[in-house]
Amino acid sequence: MRFSSDRRLSWLAATAGVFVVGVVVLFLNVSVPFAQEPYVHVNPVIAKLSRGEHVFGVPVTDISLVNARALAREPLIDYITIDFEHSILDMQQLEIFMAGLIDRRAIREKQSLEHNLAVFLELPQYSSEMTVYTRKNALDIGVMGFVFSNLETKEDALRLVKAMRMGRSKGDPLYEPAGLRLGGGGIAAWFWGLTGPQYLQRADTWPLNPRGDLLAFATIETELGLRNMDEIAQVPGIGLLYFTSGGDLGTSLGVPSTDPAISTARQSMLKVCAARKKICGGTVTTANVEKLMADGYQLMTVNPGADGGIMPATDAAIRVGRAALAKQNKK
Repeated sequence: MRFSSDRRLSWLAATAGVFVVGVVVLFLNVSVPFAQEPYVHVNPVIAKLSRGEHVFGVPVTDISLVNARALAREPLIDYITIDFEHSILDMQQLEIFMAGLIDRRAIREKQSLEHNLAVFLELPQYSSEMTVYTRKNALDIGVMGFVFSNLETKEDALRLVKAMRMGRSKGDPLYEPAGLRLGGGGIAAWFWGLTGPQYLQRADTWPLNPRGDLLAFATIETELGLRNMDEIAQVPGIGLLYFTSGGDLGTSLGVPSTDPAISTARQSMLKVCAARKKICGGTVTTANVEKLMADGYQLMTVNPGADGGIMPATDAAIRVGRAALAKQNKK
């Protein structure tokens, strides 16, 4: 088919008009709503804590693909803590486990960047250089924070926060504490569902950076840590104070975990959290979850955990906690 010059010009003008209309419609239907949407945290724990909500999680040593699939759609929990302090440190298997947590159906149903589960790591602190290196590797894989076990001084806390943070330009309001982590490789952006630049904007400690999606737990487990707890809480980048079952602290104090001194120490931590506006949390069981929530715990890691799926006692404790919240919300 041949067109005259006039008809060809008319056809080109009409085609261009359709293209422009299509771009405008696409812009109106896609770009504007996204621009107007409120900021959404990728880390579900931070998303809920920032709204004043409570969160529940479980410790894990089984990082098999089978266990990842079992936990990926577990509606009772918000996070898992992978215990590499007391189990074999295997970064390659960690990659496989975290890939197994990606649930495409859940992403489609939620229609949100927010993950179903946040993954936190507990790592030993024994060698500072190796600790920094290992934490960088874990962050590059996509973990959303760390349980800093046995924190005893503000210097230790500061060093670990620096290991989590990306370097920033001097003069940036969020420059301090100066980050030791450099941008580069890793699959974290892919696991979080972001572009590289988007990940770099979010890979920071909350609440120091209100838009950060990394969380640092400061665990108080010794007499020295107890004495320095208030200073530790004031380190920028520490997101919460965490109290374990009391066994290690009892050993440090020279008393059993059932001694009243443990309860007194826990109350001291709650007071520091209130004074320094920090989230407070710790290890709970069916027997004490309701009481500790009433005392002020906002984050609860429930023992005995979830190796091979959530165990019955763990399930029961979480249900007790969530039932208490439901009752509280009705008042």
